[in-house]
Amino acid sequence: MIDPQISTAIKKLLTQKSKIIIAIDGRGGAGKSSLAKYIKDEFPKFIIVEYDWFHNLYKESKSSISYDSERLCRQIILPYLNNQCDLLYERYNWGYLAKEEDLNIPAKLKLDSDNLLLIEGCMVFDDHLIEHYDLKIWLNTSPEESFNRGTKRDIQEYKLDPEKVMFEWNLWQSEETKILATQDRSCLADLIINNFD
Repeated sequence: MIDPQISTAIKKLLTQKSKIIIAIDGRGGAGKSSLAKYIKDEFPKFIIVEYDWFHNLYKESKSSISYDSERLCRQIILPYLNNQCDLLYERYNWGYLAKEEDLNIPAKLKLDSDNLLLIEGCMVFDDHLIEHYDLKIWLNTSPEESFNRGTKRDIQEYKLDPEKVMFEWNLWQSEETKILATQDRSCLADLIINNFD
């Protein structure tokens, strides 16, 4: 079940606009994907777009936290706002999950004319994207809780090597902490949800 204030905000937007874009941001492991699914359960017209699809290739970026906001805007957001229904985009494949090379692969997103967009992911409150959002939700969790949730998911759900998971999450949180120290994205949110579970 989603927070009543989220339901109320979405219902209000639905009376005002036919094209709606919601963004969910927060630390890695905060529950963004889970909240997105809960919202879609209540409002089935939403199509979920994962910001992880627009991750920059590791070989092209020095940081593990690096996303191509321009590509997301150009390939998904602007076509959606221009009433296009068959969207072609490049999707990052997170090769390590399948023990493959990291690549951007061609993908399609098919929309109906009455679909709504829900974009979720770390850093999705990006300067290049935020003007397009109608509702911005920040999930507020502690670094410790986010770490515990993220490592548990990667080990139990994705069946990844525990030692590698711990190494990658320590690296991720180190970079994430530095970013959040200079870019408090929570202050950009319309709604802040504490300790979403």
